[in-house]
Amino acid sequence: MTVLSLCRELDRGSAYWPPFIPKDMRFPEIDRILKEKVETVPFPNDIVMIFDGCDIGKVTLRPYDERSEKLLRGYRDQVSSLVEVRYPGHDDFRFHIGIDYGIAQLSENDWEECSIFCMQMTEKLRKTEKPFSIPKPHYVIFNDMLSYETDLSKRGPLH
Repeated sequence: MTVLSLCRELDRGSAYWPPFIPKDMRFPEIDRILKEKVETVPFPNDIVMIFDGCDIGKVTLRPYDERSEKLLRGYRDQVSSLVEVRYPGHDDFRFHIGIDYGIAQLSENDWEECSIFCMQMTEKLRKTEKPFSIPKPHYVIFNDMLSYETDLSKRGPLH
C-alpha cells in the first residue's frame, strides 16, 4: 500500500523537491538521506485498514475506524513535515495498492469493460474482505512501476 510519495525526479527543482536536497544530487545519495530521515518517525501500531473499492489500475483502501484514520494521517503528516514536501491532495490522499499501470491508450470499449469489472469486484470484495492491520511501511525505491525495492543499491541510473 502506498503511504506517501517523497521525492520524484519529475519534481527536481520545483516546490515539491525537499529543500535540504541539492537539486543536482544523485538519487542513490538522496535515497540514503531520505530513508534515514523517514526511519526516525515511529510508525503507530495497530492501524486497521479495509477494502474500499476497485478503480482501474488500483485497489483502494481506507482506514477502518477513526482511530486508524487519525494514526495513519498523523504518520503521513509527520513524514511530510520532516522531508518538507507536501503534495497537492495530501489531505485527500486515497490509500491504494497499484495492480497495473497503463502502457497503452485504452479504447472506449476497454474503459467500459474495466469499469464494469471494477464495479463487480468492488461489490464482491466489500462483502468478503475483512479489516486487516498494516505492518510498518518500508522505504522503497523504484526504477520502473513494476519493481519496488527496499535495497537502495538497486537504484537505476537516474540523475
